[in-house]
Amino acid sequence: MKTVDNTDHLMRPRDVAALLSLSLAAVYQMAGRGLLPCVKIGRCVRFRRGSIEKLIDSKEKVAYGKVA
Repeated sequence: MKTVDNTDHLMRPRDVAALLSLSLAAVYQMAGRGLLPCVKIGRCVRFRRGSIEKLIDSKEKVAYGKVA
């Protein structure tokens, strides 16, 4: 049986908005500007959970790196 890897799970924009505590409009704007990595399937926009988590990690390291 194949195990499911949650990092490859595709999320809807509303799920990303909740995860990042952003408005839905902000998620769409950031995705459109290339600030949030996304996948467009037809007219639908989806986000890989692993990519969003990597983005969070990279921002955290940069922010704390400048302070320390």
